[in-house]
Amino acid sequence: MNAVVNQNPEPNMAVAAQSDSRVLMALIERAATSTEFDMAKLQQLLDLRDRWEAGEARKAFVASMAAFKSEPINILKSKRVDIPGGAKFAHATLADVVDGVCASMSKYGLSHKWETIQNAQGITVTCIVTHEKGHSERTTLMAPPDDSGKKNVIQQIAATVTYLERYTLKAICGIAEQG
Repeated sequence: MNAVVNQNPEPNMAVAAQSDSRVLMALIERAATSTEFDMAKLQQLLDLRDRWEAGEARKAFVASMAAFKSEPINILKSKRVDIPGGAKFAHATLADVVDGVCASMSKYGLSHKWETIQNAQGITVTCIVTHEKGHSERTTLMAPPDDSGKKNVIQQIAATVTYLERYTLKAICGIAEQG
């Protein structure tokens, strides 16, 4: 006698998500081609699809950030500061921080950018990290122009923007330079 053996291999999660999306799109298609077409119901289905896709994009973002954070991130401190009669230290420049995170971020489908706003309250810089599936998260810091030293007004603004870009990128990635 020949016996039939049913084996149910564990489904691939990507395939499962893709088939769920196809089922949803099939429902939307069926609603749109129905003789009893109801625009309100179609809008509800489209809203459902958008929420589904946003949830999937958020999950992908979280997984990618976890993978990114599992790798060691090395941020150099290339800028030497030597204040006569005062502090002597090294710190990471904006370029050091960007160089330390960008290659690893892109490996996991992540990228970053900044938005800058200047008004009477000060300078606001927002760092936005976006996943290739569309989910974004942001961190914002605000400060007045840096009028220390002998900077002209434009240099004061530029110094603040650079400082805030550096710190918002470090904050949203949850990283710090070493030593």
